[in-house]
Amino acid sequence: MKRFFYASLFARGIFLYALTFCSNSFAQNDISPPPLSKPDSLSSESITTMLPPALPSSGLALGINSGVSGLGIDVTYRFHQRLSIQTGYNYAAFNVKNYKAVINGQFEDLNLLLNGGFDMSSVPVMLHFNLTKKGGIRLVGGANYLLQAKNIFHFKASLADAITTNSILITPSDFGSASFTLGYKSAIAPYLGLGFGKIIPKRRVNLTFDLGAYYRGNYAVGATIEEGVLSKENVNNATLLERNLNAQPSLKFFPQANLRLAFKIF
Repeated sequence: MKRFFYASLFARGIFLYALTFCSNSFAQNDISPPPLSKPDSLSSESITTMLPPALPSSGLALGINSGVSGLGIDVTYRFHQRLSIQTGYNYAAFNVKNYKAVINGQFEDLNLLLNGGFDMSSVPVMLHFNLTKKGGIRLVGGANYLLQAKNIFHFKASLADAITTNSILITPSDFGSASFTLGYKSAIAPYLGLGFGKIIPKRRVNLTFDLGAYYRGNYAVGATIEEGVLSKENVNNATLLERNLNAQPSLKFFPQANLRLAFKIF
């Protein structure tokens, strides 16, 4: 009995020792997840550095342009990151003097003497709105003021050489002359278009390209017949031509393409 008692007591001791050893071992090897840390809040400065750089709120540039409206100069001022205002002066001219044109007649060819051409000068005022953050694409709207709008195209036709009709000699002074003018009734032409390239260079110099259209409105045609064989009833042809031109809606729009070299001031 004593042996059995001591054996059971020894077994209990070993069991308690093993249980204590295992509990300590598990406690030492237990790995708990690290505490979750709160994410750092983004400051306004860090957000600003993550965004693409914005355009300055002000700027000034000078430009030289060439396009359908002729050659011109302009000055552009940016008063907002997306808005700039522009004005300038454009001029285009082409004239002929004593140009001989041959008109095939039913009985005899007519040699006409032509003088004239066209002169177009204008003062545009445009507002540029940047459609993109960096200003690479712009919406352009405004108006163009035409100087001498009713007299853009002008020419005078007269007889270059004497002709003989039914054995009658007609000299240039006997024949007379006719003067015609072509222009627009309104001097103000609204404009709408798109621009490509920064209107004010990021560096010192850049190129821009604009494409759009003016709304010219109704035409104005004038005619003057001097004394001679020419009938003054031909003046009515000017009224008929004006009516025919104004009846064509597509002719009231004037397409515009412009290439510009800009120089940044600030």
